Amino acid sequence: MKIDSGASYSIVSEKLFREKISCIPLKPSQIQLRTWGTEKNLKLSGEAEIPVSVGNVTKKLKLLVAAGDGPALIGRKWFNDLGITITSNLCNIESTIPVQVMNFSSVFDGNLGDYKGNPVKLQMSVSSKPKFLRYRQVPFALKLKVEAALKKLEDEGVLRSISFSEWATPVVPIIKPDGSIRICGDYKCTVNQMLCKETYPLPTNTEVLAALANCKWFTKLDLDRAYTQVKVDQESASILTLNTHRGLFEVTRLPFGISTAPGIFQRMMEGVLKNIDGVIIYLDDILIGGTTLEELWDRTQTALKCVQDAGLKLKKSKCVFAVQEITFLGFKISREGVRPTDEKVKAIAQAPEPINKQQLQAFLGPIQAGSTEKHTRRSHKQHIMYLSYAQTVERIRKWSVKYNGGVDPIDFVESIEELAELDDVNVNLVPRMMPVLLEDKALMWYRNNNKQWNLWSSFKTDFLKFFLSSRYFKRLEDEVRTRLQKKQESFKDYLL
Repeated sequence: MKIDSGASYSIVSEKLFREKISCIPLKPSQIQLRTWGTEKNLKLSGEAEIPVSVGNVTKKLKLLVAAGDGPALIGRKWFNDLGITITSNLCNIESTIPVQVMNFSSVFDGNLGDYKGNPVKLQMSVSSKPKFLRYRQVPFALKLKVEAALKKLEDEGVLRSISFSEWATPVVPIIKPDGSIRICGDYKCTVNQMLCKETYPLPTNTEVLAALANCKWFTKLDLDRAYTQVKVDQESASILTLNTHRGLFEVTRLPFGISTAPGIFQRMMEGVLKNIDGVIIYLDDILIGGTTLEELWDRTQTALKCVQDAGLKLKKSKCVFAVQEITFLGFKISREGVRPTDEKVKAIAQAPEPINKQQLQAFLGPIQAGSTEKHTRRSHKQHIMYLSYAQTVERIRKWSVKYNGGVDPIDFVESIEELAELDDVNVNLVPRMMPVLLEDKALMWYRNNNKQWNLWSSFKTDFLKFFLSSRYFKRLEDEVRTRLQKKQESFKDYLL
């Protein structure tokens, strides 16, 4: 029998009872039990008083017998008689710091970092004027958490209470995965409209992967609270003022939600960690690679020294040291090469087939974000399997071959075949993408045919059969005339 602290009574199946202790008579039971997670009663065959021995002590204890077959469980009502006790040891396990970086333990102390460089000054457009928006009501269920978050930021010096401001931005409370609250300002309604654009670029996927060529060992550092470690000057603090249900607060640190913050922060971090080989910075994530373990630790210690000297802090629980495979920007990077994460591949594989331009663009977004150089993709056959359809879509967009039901369908077909051959595309995937290539009358013909063309040859046959026939155009025109186009209705919608 198994000990189950979630069960009140001890219970065995009728099958086991008949096999082991059938000599003990069963009597009807008035107890009603329900299986966990359901509303159904567990059918009981009865109950019995059975002798149970522990050491030199024997006691008669109540045992329930369930109809059919099932597990044998010792419930809580036997615990005292059998001397069974349940103890709970709670411990808080924190990620440890490797001995190689113990000299930099101060950057992992959990306190808010204080960047030692110059405070950030927001560049406002010449025509900007102060904008004051009233605070927004906080949902009652979040009120205590929001107030606690505001109090913490005020205690840390991130927020400073004031009584007057020409600028005011309402607060947007963001619920984090752990249930805590992040206080953000809805700056798109105020400051972002008047900021001068920050043109400093973020690294592309290709630049990231090129910098890690031949690396076999990796470390990832995560800055704690990112932008909040950077101070802003007094004028910017006034511009960033938040309007809350507890009054006005100046923001003394660079906040989330400012449109120029990513560029500002990226520029700053690249200045902090400049001239270190094998180091990639993407906002608050720092990835370090090395061809050997010794080289990795040397680069990691150099990077940590720069972070410490700059007054920045790292989040210990999110840092990863000296591993041979690591996830970064949606890729799994290892000595074997680069491949997308399982979550990204699954999302692409399970994405519905796009049926219009907006859905196509939405589908291509994660594909393009997850694509790398051609040779890298081809080194991962599974990745190619999921990207073949997406690649076809992208090639078709680049080809810009269109057909609207004109007089030369053969030229259209031949162009598709020629470009597909040059661009190494499986033409059997092309028929599904015809809505991207067809316009007007041709699109109408495609929609009116219920066939699912799985092969290019079958589509080609049907396509040429209809569009090489002049009689088809006459019939098509007759069909169009049966319904008049509505006002403000696009021709494509009219055809569909």
